[in-house]
Amino acid sequence: MCIGQEATAKDVARARWLEERKTGIGGSDSARAVGVVPGRYKLWAEKSGLIESDDLSDLEFIKWGNRLERAVAEGFSEDTGREVTFHPPFTLRRHPERPWMIDTPDAYQYSQERDGRGVLQIKTAGQFRADDWAEGPPVSYQVQLMHELEVTGCDWGTLAVLIGGQKLAWFDFDRHDRFIRAMVDQEEAFWQMVVDRQPPEVDGEQATAEALKRLYPHENGERVELPAESAEWDARLCELKEQLKALDAEKTLLENKLKAAIGEASIAVTPSGVLYTFKEITVQHKAKEAFSSSYRALKRKAAK
Repeated sequence: MCIGQEATAKDVARARWLEERKTGIGGSDSARAVGVVPGRYKLWAEKSGLIESDDLSDLEFIKWGNRLERAVAEGFSEDTGREVTFHPPFTLRRHPERPWMIDTPDAYQYSQERDGRGVLQIKTAGQFRADDWAEGPPVSYQVQLMHELEVTGCDWGTLAVLIGGQKLAWFDFDRHDRFIRAMVDQEEAFWQMVVDRQPPEVDGEQATAEALKRLYPHENGERVELPAESAEWDARLCELKEQLKALDAEKTLLENKLKAAIGEASIAVTPSGVLYTFKEITVQHKAKEAFSSSYRALKRKAAK
């Protein structure tokens, strides 16, 4: 088989896997389904087939995370002495009693110190995310791991992360049955909303705004009567708009005062040690005839 044929077979397998993922809640969905991270309404719209899921495969950090997955697993195996085997790519596992509960584990591991097989979840993080792992993995990844333990039936698992491309850290977790029961109850309630086409409560998350934008891209010319509580929504919205308008005017006033006080200088400092820069920025424009323009930007740096 030539390289082109291999790529086509991989694309077909991935497309089939993506379609199958719509039939349940996967590990990467679990934190959104239970409300630990934003995006519950959007996830409902995706699983209900009303909007398409975002395709993140072309994002650089996603591509490099996939490329580094095997290297992280090999480094983890070398450092811990545990045997690591990868889960078949683009292959779903389903819970034996809850078919809506699905997962595609990264890998499995075997340890002489533990009985049975464990799950290995592999992550990569930029150096700017190092603090997120300082006291353990982010909660969303812990929820994902517990979801994987429930689907696979494993009693333990590990979250391994490569931070900044240089530091490998890992965290072992035993199966937490009480946590898993609560998680499963919430996931099942969410999945029932998908089955019933009953959306979750609308929230103020940007992900919900994006979902609504995709759900209702066009008007139909009809008129609807809003519920009684919409009068309160309208009154509060008008109030907030007025507050924002006043705040924006005050913000502009204070910025203008600072710019006038700085004048032609490049750097200024307040009595409390706060640093302001008011430097010129040049922007190159591409058109039939290339040209550039410049402006001065006010930036603040907190006192040390």
